[in-house]
Amino acid sequence: MAHEWLVRNYGPRCTLVCAASVLRCLGAAEDAPLVDTIAHCTGFRERSGPPVLAYLGGHSALDRGIERAARLGGIRVRSRTRFVVRWRDIIASLDAGVPVVLNCYRAPSRQWSHSVLAVDHATSPRRLLTLDPNDGAYRWLTWLRPATGWVCTATFITAGAGAADVGRAQRCDRADGP
Repeated sequence: MAHEWLVRNYGPRCTLVCAASVLRCLGAAEDAPLVDTIAHCTGFRERSGPPVLAYLGGHSALDRGIERAARLGGIRVRSRTRFVVRWRDIIASLDAGVPVVLNCYRAPSRQWSHSVLAVDHATSPRRLLTLDPNDGAYRWLTWLRPATGWVCTATFITAGAGAADVGRAQRCDRADGP
């Protein structure tokens, strides 16, 4: 059973729908134009998705789009996309109950250039349980084993102080999963 907050993918929008899924998990309104807002802010193109430049910078266009979409969804968040992806940062977010958007050269589904959500972890060996927006399936990614998935960026989205509707914010419990 997939998480009820998962936004399913359509076309080359995997990064956008993963980010929108995290926003819904954090309490963003279901009817808010989350994916469209992020797409507009990143320069999304139907044939190729967001350009590489959307991921670059200290506060990238992707991050700004996620934060803008969150405001339209009635919540406040802080988004940071990182090229240097550290295990401890992913685990800290997961332990706080917030999924992490993983943009992969190769996803656990073996699809190239695809984004998935990290939703849980195991420590020995270091593995991440991922949720794929294409099929709603869960797959394990073994850390530093490219055959199981190869992460190039991670986007961390955290609930911000002063959320418009704090009562709607929630922990994205792993109990919602498989």
